[in-house]
Amino acid sequence: MASVGDAIDYAPVTRAYRRWLAWALAIVLHLAVLGGVASWTLSPEVVERTSIDVVLVSQPDREPVDSDSIAEADQQARGDTHASAAAASLAAADQALTAPAVEAGELTPDLAATPAAPLTAVVSASEGASSPTRVDPALAQVPALADPRPEAHAGARDSRDLLGQAALSQRQQGEAATLAAEQAGDARQAAREAAEARYIEAWTRRIETYGNRDYPAPPHLDGELRIRVVIGRDGQLRQSEVVQSSPHPELDRVALATVRGAAPYPPFDDALGALDSLSITRVWRFGKGNHIGVQ
Repeated sequence: MASVGDAIDYAPVTRAYRRWLAWALAIVLHLAVLGGVASWTLSPEVVERTSIDVVLVSQPDREPVDSDSIAEADQQARGDTHASAAAASLAAADQALTAPAVEAGELTPDLAATPAAPLTAVVSASEGASSPTRVDPALAQVPALADPRPEAHAGARDSRDLLGQAALSQRQQGEAATLAAEQAGDARQAAREAAEARYIEAWTRRIETYGNRDYPAPPHLDGELRIRVVIGRDGQLRQSEVVQSSPHPELDRVALATVRGAAPYPPFDDALGALDSLSITRVWRFGKGNHIGVQ
């Protein structure tokens, strides 16, 4: 049995499904309100239309112009003017033709002082008829003016000819300079080759003389060999070698000793130009009597 001072426990009256039902109703109502607001559109402002009244006013037509009468009046006025001018010109021409000359063979002062009068056409006063044209005899003797266009064409043609001649002259000068340079180069090359040939010939005579005198070969040996030597610009022997050996090694040694013993050789002269070294390859022949021949 519980006492009076015990705490009282209250059980909840609501149930769980009622709470969920309330939440569902609230969500549905909010969605309905949002959908109504979204579907509600404001009506556009109506623009008041304005109208313009146009009134067409017709003007009375002008009176027709009588073109025939105007043309006829104009033609009559022109005929009167031409008639008066023609009469005046005819009178002046007759007076000039019938007036006597002051002196025989001389022109009147008016004709001598003033230029020839232009061609005058005399027109009769009647409509559609004209008198023959009178031409002043002085006008028939006036020479026709020369056309300046041929002179312009001739000047242009002369200018083109001058330009062509100048271009041809420049081209010929260039070709002549090129040919002269080539000829000068060929001449220098030929001079250097001639100088090399002279140096090799002098070297060959020096070797033959020196070898036959100071380095004779054994009398019982003969044969030939090929030797290559390189001589510097100062005449010093830079290299000597046997390119093709003889059947006897003694002959090879004699040939090399001869080349080395004859050094140094004369230095290069100006005819050889800037040549730094000269390579000489010759065939040595040892014959009877210890004679050395170099080719």
